[in-house]
Amino acid sequence: MQRGFSLVEVTMALGIVVFALVSLMALVPIGMKTNFDSLEESQAVNLVRAVIADRRLSPAKDKSTRFNLPELASLSEKTSGTVWLKEDTSPLSSATDARYRLEYVLYPPASQGQPILAFLRVQWPASAPSPTNYYETVATFTP
Repeated sequence: MQRGFSLVEVTMALGIVVFALVSLMALVPIGMKTNFDSLEESQAVNLVRAVIADRRLSPAKDKSTRFNLPELASLSEKTSGTVWLKEDTSPLSSATDARYRLEYVLYPPASQGQPILAFLRVQWPASAPSPTNYYETVATFTP
């Protein structure tokens, strides 16, 4: 009785290991893309939070400090607009060099004492005619 492995057994084991490694290596690009998409979506969520905080911290009778959203005190009709943003989320005056596009719609209060309803949508890349990557949310502001 001999002990050890035959050449056929070693070759089969190496073939199985190589097959498993090649299969795992095919998953690396998918994992990297998923990670990149997750980072961009996190950036969009942080951007929306910054916009909401900026509008809430700015006086109702003035435009928002950083993102230049409309004043809330005199809002009497539905107002919408677009803000172009760089990679570091600083506002731009045009779509050139913009990474994100923030679209907002502000709805006036239904009656006295009611909050203003805001629909916010961040899309990327900003230059795409109909981006498939976006994050949207609804917020309320007290005038």
